[in-house]
Amino acid sequence: MIFKEIKTVYNVIKKLVQSEVAKNKPFDIYIVTESNTNDYTVNIRNYYFANLQFDNVRISGIGLGNGNGIIKIPKKDDMVLVGFVGPNVPLVLGSLFCYENGREIDADFIPEIKVGETMIIGNSGGSYIYIKENGSISLAGNNGPAIARIGDKISVTIDVGSSAGTYEGTITSGSTKVTSEWH
Repeated sequence: MIFKEIKTVYNVIKKLVQSEVAKNKPFDIYIVTESNTNDYTVNIRNYYFANLQFDNVRISGIGLGNGNGIIKIPKKDDMVLVGFVGPNVPLVLGSLFCYENGREIDADFIPEIKVGETMIIGNSGGSYIYIKENGSISLAGNNGPAIARIGDKISVTIDVGSSAGTYEGTITSGSTKVTSEWH
């Protein structure tokens, strides 16, 4: 019986502290403790005060609603910026660059982004999509298969059959849709 009363008092105090902190800090840095892919939420703990935690926190995205938009669910140990809607309703506003999975990212690994460009990072393995200021799209990556372009030299080897041999040439046309798969 006493344990239940202590737990109730603890929860009331916890909510009060969360409320007061949120009132005085409209934004703060948190660490993701768990990602919930079933409802697109995360559990988070404050970067500075580990005991300050929230569960099932919604994640903001770009153009979300009615099956539209872009969302990325932060992974466990990612650092996120959190804002508060009212005193006790946290909202993940975004992930902080250069910090992933509990560690700083090596400065040599950070891709160059020019003024006016948009960059979409596909994953931390080094695959990027750039939308250039002039509207062109550039694909880049440190890992995974290469993507051929018009003007690239190619060599194809056929090992069996009447067409066996090595054939060389230049790519002369292409498609506006490019897919590169990693197996």
